[in-house]
Amino acid sequence: MAGGCELNREPQPCPQLDEFSDFSVGDCHGFAVSATGRAVAFGSGEGGALGNGCLQADVQSGLIPLALPGSPLAFGAFAHHSFAIVGGAW
Repeated sequence: MAGGCELNREPQPCPQLDEFSDFSVGDCHGFAVSATGRAVAFGSGEGGALGNGCLQADVQSGLIPLALPGSPLAFGAFAHHSFAIVGGAW
């Protein structure tokens, strides 16, 4: 038990992510990009990790669409920070 919650360590299907093929995950957050360029974030927003302006550590429910200034070329998610390369620029 962690934090009063029982952890499920068995892999679980997530049909919401079926359209996505490119993933990057950090400690408690991640990003996914579809073949059509749809970019989403998921997980905990601690320190602004989800890129949606929220600094809360609460885990966000579902996929959070990202409004990027260009087409997403690549994402990197690390322990508590992330980056995106869009339209050929950082």
